[in-house]
Amino acid sequence: DNFFSVSKNGHVYIWKDEEISEKFKLGDNIESCILSPDNKIVSGGKENELKVWDIETQRPVFTSKNVPRDELDIRVPVWIRSITTPKSDPNILCVGTHYHQYRQYDTRTKTAPHSRQILGRTTDNLTNC
Repeated sequence: DNFFSVSKNGHVYIWKDEEISEKFKLGDNIESCILSPDNKIVSGGKENELKVWDIETQRPVFTSKNVPRDELDIRVPVWIRSITTPKSDPNILCVGTHYHQYRQYDTRTKTAPHSRQILGRTTDNLTNC
């Protein structure tokens, strides 16, 4: 069996039989990373948009866009802290941000979140999607 590890600076290490078989870079400031049910790496972080990576090509197959500017026309910072996806549909990605926001993406339809809301005090351990 293979497994992977990711450092905060974005280095991915794919391990096979206790040896590193591959490595590549996702970007900087990675705060959250998962392996999706369809065997893709999903990552995001501080000023690092949500991305879905094809392990074979080591290239992103989906990159989210930031939400629109706020009501004062100020850019909303990107800071993804948690990512999850339902096992039944790896195209649905649920994200918790450092700013207590929940966002849901469908990688088949568009790069902007199709659902978003502000939650309570923390989204660090987002488990339900």
